[in-house]
Amino acid sequence: MKEKPILFNADMVNAILEGRKTQTRRIIKPQPKLPKNHEKILSEAWEAGFIDVQCPYGKVGDQLWVRETWADVRGMGFDKDLFPLGASYKAGCDADSLEIAKDYEVKWKPSIHMFRWASRIQLEITDIRVERLKDISEDEVLKEGLKSKAGFDNKTLFARLCESIYGEGSWSHNPWVWVVEFNKI
Repeated sequence: MKEKPILFNADMVNAILEGRKTQTRRIIKPQPKLPKNHEKILSEAWEAGFIDVQCPYGKVGDQLWVRETWADVRGMGFDKDLFPLGASYKAGCDADSLEIAKDYEVKWKPSIHMFRWASRIQLEITDIRVERLKDISEDEVLKEGLKSKAGFDNKTLFARLCESIYGEGSWSHNPWVWVVEFNKI
């Protein structure tokens, strides 16, 4: 079993903590170059083990530790019961907590700079597969942690999320993605 870090924004961290997010899609880099009539072969060949391309997030049974926006509050006089790891997390903070953090001049750090000791969320990989981004089903959108909104279909909401993360045109480009399913430990 190996352990690797993975980045999530505050909305997705909240979805994990609430038990709504159990999978993530990450663009494969570099993108495979295949003729259109061979696209289905890629995912089938990878799943059958004929293509030896390792998922950068690990394999089934490996663990991921979540990197999120955080603050090192060790030495700031906060109660150890309140911050047992010596870290505070922006995800899940209500307006009052954010105001208190501001009063104490807590310095929020980007998720990319989170140390392992400060991580509060551990995930176990339960499945990995490759597919095109647009192949996501309506049910899988909910497993991505999105909440349904009246007047929108789930795939439209997911397309908007992808565009906000990967940039304009990413949904229409329909890249190959790693689909990583997980359970919170």
